[in-house]
Amino acid sequence: MADQRHTKKQILDIAENLLRDRGYNGFSYKDISSSLGIRNASVHYHYPTKTDLGVAIIRRATHRFENWAQSLVSRDLGCSEKLEEFCLTFRKFVDRQQQICLGGHLKRISRQFRWRCRKKHANSFLS
Repeated sequence: MADQRHTKKQILDIAENLLRDRGYNGFSYKDISSSLGIRNASVHYHYPTKTDLGVAIIRRATHRFENWAQSLVSRDLGCSEKLEEFCLTFRKFVDRQQQICLGGHLKRISRQFRWRCRKKHANSFLS
């Protein structure tokens, strides 16, 4: 069971990096399975559709952002300090070579993705 959770996390990590590098439509399950040295069927076992995988990426990114935002609140920073923290975080992202912004990219493709997510009742993640 631990191996399956580890594989599922590895799939999600690789998929998120591929999404940031190439965009949502720029990678396939074959790219993920090749990176991990597993079969496509193994990727489909954890994420039956690419929409399921996309929703998992969004959920994890949302969770990370909420934790980051909560850490700012708990540190009792002033408005300008919070803004500075946001800018520093964004700057770190920009410095990560040529990767695209996850939120910005998903917003750009949200119409297409919303249609797919509606089928899975996951539309709330893209509103």
